[in-house]
Amino acid sequence: MAAFPAIFVVLLALGATDASIKGSRWKRIPGYLAYVSVGASGVWGLGSKGKIWYRVGTYGNEGSTGTSWQRVSGYLKHISVGKNIVWGVDYKDYIYLRKGITPKNPTGTGWWRIAGKLKKVSASPTSNAMWGVGWNKAIWHLSGSRWKRIPGYLAYVSVGASGVWGLGSKGKIWYRVGTYGKEGSTGTSWQRVSGYLKHISVGKNIVWGVDYKDYIYYRKGISPKNPTGTGWWRIAGKLKKVSASPTSNAMWGVGWNKAIHQRTDRSKRELEIKETLQDLRDILEEADADVEEAREMEDMGEDAGMDEDVEKEMRELEDMAGDEE
Repeated sequence: MAAFPAIFVVLLALGATDASIKGSRWKRIPGYLAYVSVGASGVWGLGSKGKIWYRVGTYGNEGSTGTSWQRVSGYLKHISVGKNIVWGVDYKDYIYLRKGITPKNPTGTGWWRIAGKLKKVSASPTSNAMWGVGWNKAIWHLSGSRWKRIPGYLAYVSVGASGVWGLGSKGKIWYRVGTYGKEGSTGTSWQRVSGYLKHISVGKNIVWGVDYKDYIYYRKGISPKNPTGTGWWRIAGKLKKVSASPTSNAMWGVGWNKAIHQRTDRSKRELEIKETLQDLRDILEEADADVEEAREMEDMGEDAGMDEDVEKEMRELEDMAGDEE
C-alpha cells in the first residue's frame, strides 16, 4: 500500500502534462473543406460543389501547415493523395488521376480518366497501387493497369504503411492480412478489428478514425508482429473526417462546420504519454481491486468476530440460567 500514493502522484503529474497538450496540438487552418487528404504529394481537399484545392508548401512535407490554398481545375466527390499522383472520383463515379505532379509543379498538369467506376478511392503513399470500393461495396485493387476484384464488401477502404484497412456494415472495422508494410499487396484475408467507426485513415504504425459521434480515435500498438495493434485510444476533439500522414504522426481533418484542423507530428510525444497514462491507470485499477478485496476480507473477519461474541454471550446466558435452577 505504501507504493500506491507514489503511483497516484506520478499519474497526476502526467495527467497535468496531458491536459496541457490537448489544447495545444490542434491548429486551425484557414479555409473550409468538406474533405481533406494527405500524402507524399501534399495536402489536397474538396470544397463546396467538389471544387479541388491544394495546400501550397505541403508537397513532400505533409507535416507542414503550408501557406495558402490553390485552386486546381476540376470537380470531384472523393480524393486520395499518393506519391506524385492524386486519385479522385467525380459525381458520376468516373475515376481520374492527376498527372504531371513534380516538386516544381506540385499541382500537376491535368486530370486523366481511366477505365472503371468507383465510389471511393485510396492511393498507396509509396507506390502507384490503388484500392477502391464500388457502388455495390465491392472491393477493387489496381496495380499497374489491371483491376482485381478482392473478396468481400466494404463501404470504405484506406491504404497506408500500416496496410489496408476498411469499414464494413454498421462501421465494422477490418484489416487486410498480409498488407502491413506492403500496401501494394492484395493480402490474403480480412481480419475483424474491435470497434466501430464511420471514417478511417491509415498512417505509419498508426490508424486514425472517427466514430458516429465524431469522437477521434487512434489505434495503438501497431507493429510488424502485431499489425492490428492492441486497442483504440480516444483523443480530445471532434471531427467528421480524418487523413493520416503516410510518413509521420501528423493528421489533418475537417469538422462539422467544414473547418480544417491539423495535428502535428509533435503529438507523437502525447501518444507516448497517453500510453504511459493508460498503463498507470491499469496499475491503479489493480491496486484499487486489491484494496477492495482486503477491505472485504477485513469485514469478513469482523463479522466472524461478532458471531463468536454472540455465541459466547449465549453460553454465558445458558450458564446463568443453570445457576438459577
